[in-house]
Amino acid sequence: MSLCAAALVCAAAFAAAPAQAGDNGVIMKDGVAVPTEPIVLNGGPGIAISGSQNAENMPAKAWNFLKDNYKDNPVAKCTENFVKQTYHVVLADSTTISFTKDGSVRDLYEGNNASIPEKALEAILPAKTVKHLRDAGVLDEVSAVRNAGKNGFGVVLLNNIPPQMIFDVDGVFVMVAG
Repeated sequence: MSLCAAALVCAAAFAAAPAQAGDNGVIMKDGVAVPTEPIVLNGGPGIAISGSQNAENMPAKAWNFLKDNYKDNPVAKCTENFVKQTYHVVLADSTTISFTKDGSVRDLYEGNNASIPEKALEAILPAKTVKHLRDAGVLDEVSAVRNAGKNGFGVVLLNNIPPQMIFDVDGVFVMVAG
């Protein structure tokens, strides 16, 4: 039964048998039955999609990436997306990083219009991609890495020229996207 259907059944039940004050945690207010306690559905308050998380609960692989590449940039905020099974971390300088459930970097956006440290790029990008960016003279201008799953990933440069360089999952340059 859908949540809306359940709400209609509850409303019909209240209308068919008006509640009395004190009956089952319900009071009457202006002719309407009002619960005196929170309504709990299926053992919880409802569907939680994401929520604040103690950063210490992230996988060790994520912590190691932060320690190795952002040790002087503390975690300011951490949320967990329960549906996508990802962690979204915001560092003190506004750098944002999404980690998968195993701690791999999914997306990285460097804060304060800065470039991603070369060591961090080498940790998350295939060697072919790092070589391509180095050979093109733009490795020190990468400001974001966007994961596209099975389709590869995009690399964004500080000056947005080109707007985004697309690479396949093996790290081979595919095209420039605008």
